[in-house]
Parts: sequence; C-alpha cells; structure tokens
Amino acid sequence: MSESFAYHPEVLDRHWYERFVELNFSDFDKLDGDGSERVKQKEAFLAGDIVTPSLDYPHLEEFDFQEREASLLELKAEIVDTEQNEIVKKIYRTRINEAVAKLRMLKAARDHDDRRFSAYSDYIYGAPEGDLVSYTASFVQKKIDRFLHSKHKEKRDAALLLQDMTGTHEISDIQPPTAEGENLTGSIKNVDEVVQLFEQYLEDEGVDDWDVVVSDNESISGFRVSQERKEMVIPGTQFTGEKGKTQGVVHGFLHHEGMHVKRRHSGERSKLALLGVGLDRVEKGEEGVATYTEQQVRGTKEYAHPQRYFAIAYAKGEIDGKPKDFRQTFEMLKQYYLMSLKPGEDLAVRADDWAWKLTVRVFRGTTGKTPGAVYTKDMAYFQGNKETWELVSKDSEITKKFSIGKFDTYNERHISMLVELGILDEDLRLLESD
Repeated sequence: MSESFAYHPEVLDRHWYERFVELNFSDFDKLDGDGSERVKQKEAFLAGDIVTPSLDYPHLEEFDFQEREASLLELKAEIVDTEQNEIVKKIYRTRINEAVAKLRMLKAARDHDDRRFSAYSDYIYGAPEGDLVSYTASFVQKKIDRFLHSKHKEKRDAALLLQDMTGTHEISDIQPPTAEGENLTGSIKNVDEVVQLFEQYLEDEGVDDWDVVVSDNESISGFRVSQERKEMVIPGTQFTGEKGKTQGVVHGFLHHEGMHVKRRHSGERSKLALLGVGLDRVEKGEEGVATYTEQQVRGTKEYAHPQRYFAIAYAKGEIDGKPKDFRQTFEMLKQYYLMSLKPGEDLAVRADDWAWKLTVRVFRGTTGKTPGAVYTKDMAYFQGNKETWELVSKDSEITKKFSIGKFDTYNERHISMLVELGILDEDLRLLESD
C-alpha cells in the first residue's frame, strides 16, 4: 500500500485487505489488446479482407492463473476459519468467489473458449433483462422513426436498413432523466492541459497516492482508471493533431473517473477497507454513480449508454431471437451510427470507427466468431445509471453516500451488511464534517 495510506482507527478487515488487494485484478484491463496489432486488424476488417478480426489479449499470456487462484482460495479458507465477524467473513467470501470466477473467465478468453467465457460473464455481470431490453430497443426505434424522414438520403437509408435488421418495437413508457449540466464551452486539444486538469482534481480532493498517465495504446480509446496501479488514464490518441474534445466532455470524464478515485480513496479509509476496491457485484453501482456524476457536468436527456446495452442484447439474440457474431453486430452498429452521427463528408469513416469501438467492447474476451458469446460488463453503465436516477428521485440526500466507498446503493444486500457493520451512518458523518 502507499505510504500515505492510513487505516481507519476501528478498521474491521485490517488483517485481510492488503493481502486481498495484492491478489485482486481488473478483468477489463487484462482484455486490452496490442495497439498496433488492433490497428492492423481494424484496417483489414473495414477493407473486407477478413470476416472477423483476430482480437489479441497479450496480458493473458503472461498471467499466472493457477497461482493466483490457489492464493485466493487459500486466503478465503483462512478468513472463513479465523475471522470472528460473520459479516466481514461473508463479505470477503463472496468477493473472493467473484474474483475466482473472473479468473476462470479470463482463462477461458486465453483458451479461446467463447461459450465458457460468455457463461462466466453472465454469471458475474448478468444478462440482458426484459424491461431494459425493451427500453433500449425503444430508444433505437425512436431514432429510426425520426430518421426515416430525414432530408439526408444516407441517414434515411441507414434507418431503413436498421429497421430491417432489428425489427419494429413498441415505444417504452419509461421516462428518461434530465440534467442541465454546467454549460462549459470551448475545446481542449492539448493533452498536457488535460493532464493538468486531472492532476489538479487529485490535489483538490486530497488524493496523493494516484497518478495521471497518458496512454498511446490504440486499443485504449477512452478515459479510464486503473485500480491496480492507481492511475487515471488519458487516451493520448484522442488529442493528436487537430483531434480534441469539448470542455464539457473532458470535464465530464474528469468527474466520472474522479468519482471512481474518490470512492477508492474514501473506502480504504472507512471501517471496512474493502470498500476501496469494492464489494462483490459492484459494477452497476460503481458505473451508475460515475455516469450520474458525469451527467451533472455535461447535462443529459437520456440514461447513460443505452446503445451499449442494446448492442449486447442484439448480439445475444434478445432483439430478434438470432444471436450474432462480431461482423453481424458491427454491420448493425455501422447503420446505427450512420443514422445517428452528425452529417458530413467523413460520416462513413466516423460511423465505421464508432461501430468498431463498440463492437470490440461487446466481444472483448472472445474470438468474435461465436454468435451470442459476449462480454456483458458494459450493461452496467445503462442499468446502473437508471437505478441511480431512480434512487435520487426518491431521496436526493442519497448522493451524500456516493463517495463513502465502492458499494451498490441499489443493492439491498450491500446496504443491509454495511448498516449492520455500522459503516454508512458513521462514514456519512465523517464526510459531512470534512
């Protein structure tokens, strides 16, 4: 742990946390590809030279699955045998079980076993659910209905093709949220300026054990955090030449990723240090809070990333009953972005790029050749965001709990365990007194 890290004076899991963190890992990071190789595969795929790209996972080749799993199971056995607090014992047991499942999922990815990988992904992150599938299908349907009458022939044609691909769906009666945002204007093209913004954020939040790094890996196309290395990662390829992003987008990502950092920082200093890296099945809660925070900066008239949920549901066959492979999912998403993006001479190029990125996210961890075998983690953005808005609409004060640590405020099991440990009320008082 960092020298600046200090346990809460009454921490309940002092004997376990650091040992678990040493064994913990991010499955998301382990599924990154080699940047130059992914560029080659993208070019060949878009040119039609190959039907399916070869998705490489170099980090998995050097990962010791057997030793990591044995160490996790050994730690779990020791906790079960010696931990006196039954709640702490239960929390660690379920968290370690999830880590073991992620290990086995990654091993399936290394072995190119798509069906096994997909089964573990569904177990860990869940599968598309009825009402949410209906909402995201409705989200796409409303766009199709609008662009079928567009003055741009390219968009009309895309809408018609998309309707043929996805079918016609009833409009969901679920209402999307609204946030005004901070109305930030101008753009940022200099990556050094972005680094300075992120570093200033860490300083303002009193977080001195994290770093800001710039990644030039072409397979990393978005802002992210690395929980393993305690790094806020900026995609350098988004700020080269004339490329850049608006102030609102950059500041939105800053507060999104910053919320992940704040929850780690506060959680490690709570009575349950495991709240630093999170309880089991925390992704919905984690991304829900982060996207909600981002929307307060950028503004919104929609839940976060419905197209990601829809793409996963489409690939799994939940939209038309026919599971899809990488190429089939890409072709649908290409039409979606041809329809949705701003018109211009480079519309086709931009649509290809956006569709490629999202299809890679959906099929990350697989060969892309097995219809319906996908990585369901990205459903957490839409589902978690929707649940977070639902909670805030019922109790606006709940936002004060967002920074306590990594737990799911919508998960009654999480809440009941933390209340029983006396954590939520005490840590909320500490936050309010800062």
